[in-house]
Amino acid sequence: MKQGYYEKAVKGFREFIAKHPASELSGNAQYWVGQNHYAVLNYRQAVEEFAKVVDKYPNSTKVPEALLKLGYCHAELGNYDKARTTLSQVIARYPNTDVAKSAEQKLASLKAAEPKKTTDTKKAPEVKTDTKPKAADTKKTK
Repeated sequence: MKQGYYEKAVKGFREFIAKHPASELSGNAQYWVGQNHYAVLNYRQAVEEFAKVVDKYPNSTKVPEALLKLGYCHAELGNYDKARTTLSQVIARYPNTDVAKSAEQKLASLKAAEPKKTTDTKKAPEVKTDTKPKAADTKKTK
């Protein structure tokens, strides 16, 4: 979908929220604002929008998905500790649900992507990188 469609969608959802702030659907609309930013890879803005779902609409049916997407966004932004913390919250708050399973999968992929830590403290042997010929090597032999 083209960027313009996402912008129109966000505008429409924001207008709904402004006109109906107490509606049960406002949390849902706020989630879709975040989802639109997520879809166009605008993760920083998506974090802000998904956080609003959790903070402003704590009883919304979209809170579990918003928390999950917060975890995904933090991972995409390289905030791995925040991602792990948020995804762990999803699992703890919504056990045995599809969002918990998705959070578990993302946590596993984050763990698999971590560099292996070695306990070997020995330094690797130093390798010379100077490839310039020595003076003796440059003389031609007859």
